Amino acid sequence: MMNLFVYVAYVKRRLPRYGQWSIFSRISPANPKRKEQLQLLCVDIFDFTKAFGSVNHAKAYGVSSSNLAILRNLVAILCPLHDDMQAMNLTNRTTTEPISMKTGVKQDCGQKLKNEPSFSEGMMNVYTYEGVILTGLPESGLNRAGVRINCGLNIIPMGQNTYLLKTTHPQILEYNGIWPSHSFSSAHKLTQRLAPELLKPVTFEYNKGRVGKIQAPVDLPEDILNIHRGILNIFQITMKKSQNFYRLQEAGIEGVCLTNYIIQENKKAHRITITKSKDLNNCQEKVMMYTGAAYADLCPVCQQRSRNIRASATFTHVLKPTAIGAILQEARVREVHQFTPFHEGEGTAILEARQHLTLVNIKAAVMRELHVKFVDRGTLKYHFDENVLRKPMKLMKAQSVEKVILETLKNLELHNQEKVNSDTPAKFLQLVQLLRSTAEGTIASAWQSSHSNQFRRWILFALPAVGTLDALRFLKTTIQNLDITMADATQALGVAMHQITANLQSLSLVKEILEILPVEQFSIPRQVVHLGYGSMVFRYCVQQATCPDNLLKPLHDLLTLATAQGNEEDIALSLKAIGNAGQPASTKSITKLLPGFGTAAASLPLKLQVDAIMALRNIAKKDPEKVQAITIQVFMNRRNHPELRMSVCAIFLYTKPPLNSLLVLASSLLKEPSLQVASFAYSQFRSLARSSLPSLSSLAAGCNIAAKLLSPRFNRLGLKFSQVFHPDLFSYKLMSGLSAKAILINNVGGLIPTLAAAKVTGHTLGFSANLAEVGLRVEGLQEVVMKGRASFRAVPDVKQIRHILNGFPDWKSLPEKVPLASAYMKLFDQEIAFVEFRKDDIHKAIQSVTDEDGKQSTLRKLINWLQKPIELQPAAALLTTELRRLVPTCMGLPMELSFLSAAVAKANLSVRAKIGRAVPQTSKHHPDIPTGRIDPAEVEAEWQFRNWLGDTWICRVAEKAVLFPFPLWLLLSIASNNRQKDFTCNFDAKVPSSISSFSQLLNADIQLKAQLNPSVAIYSKAIMEINTPFIQSGLEFEAKIHSAFPVDVSAKINVKERNLKIDSATAQEENQIISFKSEVFAISRNIENLSAARLTPIVPEAKEPSITNQKFKSAGRYPDLCSGILMDEFECYDEVERPPPRPSGTNICTRVTTFGFDVCLDAKTASAVFIRHGPLHRLMGVHTAKLLIRPAQSGAHTERLLLEVQAGPKAGSKIIRSLEEEELLPEGIQRQTVLFKEYRSQMEFECASNVLHFCCIHLRSGTHTHTHTSVLFPKIETCLQTGIQNQTWTKSSSSSSISKSSSGDRATSRGSLLSKDRLLKGHHDVDQKQDRQGRPSRKRNSSTNHRSSSSSSRYMSSGSTQGINQGLMEIAFKSAQSSEQTSRRQSTGKKPSSRLRHRQSSSSRRQSSEQRDLIGDIGAPSLIILVQARRTDGKLQGYQLTGSVQSSNGRPKMHLHIVDLKEDSRWKMCVDAAIPTAHKAMIMYRWGENCQRYKISYKASMGHLENHPSMKIKTQWSEIPEVMIAAGRMIGSGAAYLLGFSNKFKVNPSRQITYLITLTSPRTIDTIVKLPKFTIYYQGFELPLPVHVQTMAPIIRTRGFKSFAEIPQLLLRMNQRECIAENERVVTFDSNELTYKILNDCHYVLTKDCSPSPKFVLLMRRTDNQQRKKAIKLLISVPSVVIEAYPTQDGIKFMVDNVETSLSNQGKVIQNLVTIRQNGTGISLEAPSISIDQLYFDGYKVQVVLDQMMSKTCGVCGINNGEQKMMMPNQEEARDVEGLFESWTYPGQSCTDDCKVRRNFVELGKTVQFEGQESKCYSAEPVQRCLEGCSPIETLSRIVNFQCVPANRPIDATVIFSSRRKSVDMSHPVDLHVDCLCHCTDVRTLST
Repeated sequence: MMNLFVYVAYVKRRLPRYGQWSIFSRISPANPKRKEQLQLLCVDIFDFTKAFGSVNHAKAYGVSSSNLAILRNLVAILCPLHDDMQAMNLTNRTTTEPISMKTGVKQDCGQKLKNEPSFSEGMMNVYTYEGVILTGLPESGLNRAGVRINCGLNIIPMGQNTYLLKTTHPQILEYNGIWPSHSFSSAHKLTQRLAPELLKPVTFEYNKGRVGKIQAPVDLPEDILNIHRGILNIFQITMKKSQNFYRLQEAGIEGVCLTNYIIQENKKAHRITITKSKDLNNCQEKVMMYTGAAYADLCPVCQQRSRNIRASATFTHVLKPTAIGAILQEARVREVHQFTPFHEGEGTAILEARQHLTLVNIKAAVMRELHVKFVDRGTLKYHFDENVLRKPMKLMKAQSVEKVILETLKNLELHNQEKVNSDTPAKFLQLVQLLRSTAEGTIASAWQSSHSNQFRRWILFALPAVGTLDALRFLKTTIQNLDITMADATQALGVAMHQITANLQSLSLVKEILEILPVEQFSIPRQVVHLGYGSMVFRYCVQQATCPDNLLKPLHDLLTLATAQGNEEDIALSLKAIGNAGQPASTKSITKLLPGFGTAAASLPLKLQVDAIMALRNIAKKDPEKVQAITIQVFMNRRNHPELRMSVCAIFLYTKPPLNSLLVLASSLLKEPSLQVASFAYSQFRSLARSSLPSLSSLAAGCNIAAKLLSPRFNRLGLKFSQVFHPDLFSYKLMSGLSAKAILINNVGGLIPTLAAAKVTGHTLGFSANLAEVGLRVEGLQEVVMKGRASFRAVPDVKQIRHILNGFPDWKSLPEKVPLASAYMKLFDQEIAFVEFRKDDIHKAIQSVTDEDGKQSTLRKLINWLQKPIELQPAAALLTTELRRLVPTCMGLPMELSFLSAAVAKANLSVRAKIGRAVPQTSKHHPDIPTGRIDPAEVEAEWQFRNWLGDTWICRVAEKAVLFPFPLWLLLSIASNNRQKDFTCNFDAKVPSSISSFSQLLNADIQLKAQLNPSVAIYSKAIMEINTPFIQSGLEFEAKIHSAFPVDVSAKINVKERNLKIDSATAQEENQIISFKSEVFAISRNIENLSAARLTPIVPEAKEPSITNQKFKSAGRYPDLCSGILMDEFECYDEVERPPPRPSGTNICTRVTTFGFDVCLDAKTASAVFIRHGPLHRLMGVHTAKLLIRPAQSGAHTERLLLEVQAGPKAGSKIIRSLEEEELLPEGIQRQTVLFKEYRSQMEFECASNVLHFCCIHLRSGTHTHTHTSVLFPKIETCLQTGIQNQTWTKSSSSSSISKSSSGDRATSRGSLLSKDRLLKGHHDVDQKQDRQGRPSRKRNSSTNHRSSSSSSRYMSSGSTQGINQGLMEIAFKSAQSSEQTSRRQSTGKKPSSRLRHRQSSSSRRQSSEQRDLIGDIGAPSLIILVQARRTDGKLQGYQLTGSVQSSNGRPKMHLHIVDLKEDSRWKMCVDAAIPTAHKAMIMYRWGENCQRYKISYKASMGHLENHPSMKIKTQWSEIPEVMIAAGRMIGSGAAYLLGFSNKFKVNPSRQITYLITLTSPRTIDTIVKLPKFTIYYQGFELPLPVHVQTMAPIIRTRGFKSFAEIPQLLLRMNQRECIAENERVVTFDSNELTYKILNDCHYVLTKDCSPSPKFVLLMRRTDNQQRKKAIKLLISVPSVVIEAYPTQDGIKFMVDNVETSLSNQGKVIQNLVTIRQNGTGISLEAPSISIDQLYFDGYKVQVVLDQMMSKTCGVCGINNGEQKMMMPNQEEARDVEGLFESWTYPGQSCTDDCKVRRNFVELGKTVQFEGQESKCYSAEPVQRCLEGCSPIETLSRIVNFQCVPANRPIDATVIFSSRRKSVDMSHPVDLHVDCLCHCTDVRTLST
């Protein structure tokens, strides 16, 4: 001891002089003895300082505090050097071990030491413990929050490896301030409260470093026991004798996690240093509780790129081996949890926990009897004692919960009367927390105490969010007692099913709710509970390998019972509930309903089969391989319905199959007969191949290969086939993305899909979740909706049609479509609601709306309800999101990562409506039939007359009212002095009529007055903190959104008059429309001092100005940043605290003075981005934004805002301000001025050539707009002639053109002048000089510019451009019109010179013609919109929009004129648009004073660029505001950069932008944008859908832009298809061209209605053995009519029911069904009621056009579904065209018929060897044979399928032939009888 203190004194004297390292630098390397002594001294000092770690122990041995401080510094200096010296072998210690001051035991050299951790036998180990947790950003200078626990530890042996742990002197401190400058503050009250619990002893088992069972008193709270577990976790050490580095899964407080060990043994110092690290993200058994993420799917690939949550812990143990074991001398623990919602490389928030354990003393243990009963409390693993939902969102003191609940309810109702308060969602969360902490009895008591329904509705809103079993039990009791309405019960149950904690108790309770009578009786609650039960099963079993069968039994039983009873509604309900559950155990029940797996599928409709397939989607999350096996089997069976197979394909790809499975599917598609299925699968492959989502990376690669394999065949399929779209966007910087998916299934070939579904998926935090999904299925309903004609309602007579069908033995009718509409909605892959409308439902709905009686009309009930004053106050409150994740820390305190969001919405609605019959315009009647004399003086009594429409009429004669009690169809006369007088009649507005139909409603006056005050508040909260019932410390993010917009509006609507008036109040005071505020706090709360809770913004308040406003300071001494608040007292921070800058703000106000209000945006932000630029640091801080509307401060006050819209012929009567005459120039001067402006602009555009240079200079400098054209034109002409004559030209055509221009009148001179300009322009690049010569400020020689421009042009024409197709850049755009004109001229044989002269003479008038097309007068306005502000001073203020449309000579024009209604304002805007030709459209905007200041025009042209269809859009302007130019540059350049455009510097015409869009392939376009100074381009932009110009409707290709006017007709005809039979060619409904030579006189079924009750059959045959001439026969069943037509020498002979009928051009109507007229040389037949739009026949050509018959026809013309299949009567596909025609041949009945053949099943006629035995074979399909008694005159060989049976087996051939399903055993060629010859004696006719 004396030597030690002597050395301390020596160090005191030498240390300041030599510094830290000078002491050891003087030690000579050649003096090993000195170094050994120094090393021993280092060890002794280390032992000494640790033995007297506290001041009290040091004073006990007489060590002063100053000496103790110096010794501690020496330890910090000597220990690293000691290790270095040992590593360099500078020490070689041979002395004996000194006496340890801790154990007081002399260690003999020969005694064996043990390395296993242990405690001294019979001795008490005394330790000091310190634990710290800090939460915040890792950078200094920001606020953090933390907790510190200090205490002493006594570990006393109890025997048999059992020890007692007892804490002493516990102390709890809190930290909340700037790190690292602030210090901890003591939490005295909390320490006093928790000290009794912390001082309770705990026993534990400890053997060889492993902590075993833990026992503690029964009354010790689990949260306190977890702190003890955190202390004991330090002693958990796993030693391996033979290894120094190893890894294992080690149990600890966090669970069983991967741990790495490094053991370093210092035999000289007898110390063992153990370093272990734990990866807390790699645990076999992770201790964690979470909720709210059951519906999300984990993305492992995303976690590989960046983990949102990463946690690790490092332990450093220093042990000293002894004979009884290694004694732990010191331990340090550091655990870090980091979190970021973005990429972890962009910064993270951290929670850092540190522990420091130091051995102070080992002394004799004094055993005292403990009067405490210990019970087993588990192991070292952390234990959560209660449900995660009971963890407090915010600390609250325990008091009378019911009282607080009632106070909260009163607060919620009191502060949300008019609108929702911004703090209401936070208060709602408080109510939820209170209800979670109480039992069912307290909830019932609070319910009974809340007598008001307004109070009770807040409880109903909160109960689903409570999520406890007590809340669900109370809800069940309330529904059972009928205390709430079924609407409220449905709403509460629908939300509660997805927020209740899923466990066995809650699932059992939901089963009981299903049996409640109100739920069983009402379909909607029953549906909600069943679907919710399935969702609960999914959440309960999501983490389990198998789900208990008893949980799925109710759903399986419901499906079994519904299938047995044929209850389709319950089948659909059970399938959707099973789909929500998503358990593999349900696979067997589902597959029973799929074709190929069970017999029940045959009797089920297609929709239920699709529902069964969709139920497999959630099952695929658990067992994807099993779902893949099922779906691929259903898909490969081509007999299944195409829609079913498409649904199967979607589910198959949802399972993310491997590449080999994808290639199997792709290979099968190469032979796919259904184009709908192929298009669906191929489009899905293509869309997935372009996905950028990391979770689909492997699937995208496989789909890319499959798409390339299928592309050559299916790349041209368009929108009429089924499609899948899958756009997505993902940011790796944010590690977040969004994707969408749209499915369009079309199995009928029309544009309206049968099934449309769309979903949106969010990707964030390493998870993906399907946020929302909606689907709509329409089957058979589209025909009902689209069909604008009335169907014939007679009973069909199908006898004759049946007679025809009997001729086809294997005939199969198509299933009849039942009008069906269904829709569903899913949230997070869970179906929450669905609705189905069948045929009866649709008819009832239509009847209830269109009931003519009005008694049961739903419309009338609605109108009557609206006419009463309506006062509503709807409100809703919802806990929208609750994601909570709790994990233990090494200190035993839980860390919570949570996100909560609540929304409250309310609307005070007051509506008053007045609906009455409209008052028509007064009309005059001149009666012709006198009915007697009536004295007008006597007709003064009031008569109330109502006609059959319920109208009351008033008629007036000589200003006296006369009420006519007569029907309307009687014309009355009022005679006075034998003279008839005119009278006027109108409706009586005083007596309103009842309205019971939509037609009457459209003719009514509708007045609505509504006062609406909607408001919504959203509160979101994210926390990363230590959350216990007694303390909360960490980071909290809060975001508030509040919006309120009061509306006071009156509206008057008259549809018949096309008038709409809206009157609204203006803002009388400042209204905050929407506000947003987000802030991040460092919070510290403890339950004993809630009033002193600290919420400190994470970014400290700015004390200095921004760095841009600071002055540079010279270098000085940096402040000392060493921190002394942690246990590592030598820890220093090298970073300088950077003061935060002051918040930046934005305040923008836009004054709308015309309407008397201002719109202001006020935004402020203060974030941590000054430390690091990243999304997380940008989020940290305070961000506020407000959008305000306030009254204008200047001018008169505005009372009301008025909007009136008037359309139709009465629009002109509403004009307030028209275009004044003085604002227009005189007509003659205006025409000449416009002509001169056009001519001048043309000259400026073409003045780049050297020839015109002087003339252009003269034109620009010496002329003005007011110069008279008669003076200007001769000067320019002379100038041009002089310049041209000085040039040398090589082309004679140019010289002759120039010479001819010297003579002629002025008009001719002007025409030839423009011809010269255009001729010169052909030799010089004039575009590049326009901008330079147009700006005289540029100091450049014009000739130099011209030469450089010409040189540049020559270079560009001859060279090549890198990065872009040079040919594409230089090819001139050819408009469609010019191409047509060129082709016409070439056909007429005009010479090139004449075409050139024609082009030159017409070019001068082109621009003026365009101006006339745009600005010409187009008549009276057809639309006017008035927006006015009613001011207190009576001045007119607002805007007037006048619109006119005209279409004359096929040239549509539109003109819009916007006028400022102020008296002193001349501001106007004119918008003119025109389509002068089919492939050209123009629009021009002019605005400013009298529309003269600014002008911009757009011209679009359709044409070709090379051979590719193209569109050219040219934008030109004369002058536009600089703001538009700047915005265009910024937006355009940014968009071009983001889209990946390339650029090329090329001077283009100024003030002009040209866009060229070229369709280079059906799926790619090239875009070229020519800007004034450069050109940008993009090649190969891929389109989501192919565009096939050739397959477009002819009207679109020929009429171009004018086809837009035909869109309504195109929509009406979009389901029309035509079939044409001419010569030997038939073009089917599906555009399949068939070629077949008819070789007999049989009738062929060209097309027919293939429903079970067919309405028509169309037959066709050849005539007189001629292929070209044909005859037709149409059989109609509604009513029964037979129409025949065939050619004769006199024309077409037409017969109806075997009676010849003559026709005319006027047409003839047959039975009010068919209209037939003469059409040229043929006839035209129309029967819209049976879907025959037109049937044309001229003897050679048969053309039939059907409407609304998609997938309803059959015959030679096809099934009409776009598939191009050749379907036979048995609904099987024919091998070839010959087989198709033969199958649809109507057979003859006798030899006297024209048709001598029929199709029969035949026997092969010989025995064959089949399967090793002699067999007889019978045809499996009918074969065409001659009739009995006839012989074939022509045959063809055909391969026919046969079914074989053993020859020795007796069998009746008729049994085989009558079998509907025949197996095919072999194929064999057979002779078919094409035509036959018969010899008949009987004369019979075809039976009809």
